[in-house]
Amino acid sequence: MCDAVLSSLAELRAHQRSVHSSAQPYHCQVCDKRFFWSGSLSRHMRIHSGSRPYTCRVCNKSFTQSGTLQRHMRTHTGTAS
Repeated sequence: MCDAVLSSLAELRAHQRSVHSSAQPYHCQVCDKRFFWSGSLSRHMRIHSGSRPYTCRVCNKSFTQSGTLQRHMRTHTGTAS
């Protein structure tokens, strides 16, 4: 199917459902991209709306995803990625 490397059977099943299944009931009204999870659609919609709800307390830079903010915070702390 694809070259995804997953660490557990549960991850494999979730990957198959969300990426390779034709049952993706949530779709973007702007670009028609489809998603298996409603949360994935919500996160995707930030691309179109420009919403950046995660803000760095140090430099005030904003991000669309919490993980991106966490990775950014390492630039201030010097922690390795």
